[in-house]
Amino acid sequence: MPLTESEFITAVNQTCPVCNAGRPVRFRDDTKEFVHDYDVTGGFRHSFCLATGLRKFYASQQEQKNDARAGDQSRQHGTVPGRT
Repeated sequence: MPLTESEFITAVNQTCPVCNAGRPVRFRDDTKEFVHDYDVTGGFRHSFCLATGLRKFYASQQEQKNDARAGDQSRQHGTVPGRT
């Protein structure tokens, strides 16, 4: 069963204490992980977000939902996704 947005937020905050503390998170393309950045003397450091797996799962759910919506719209309008 898909997670609702509120269930996702609750699960993330229960999984990662840094997320629960309200620290922002970003996705690193090179490692394919979510990380929290810290401003330290001389630059930035980051720590792994413990909710990375959950975040990836939720993102894939949202992509599937969007793909399904796009397919429904193309059937309604008689178009093929990706073609004009």
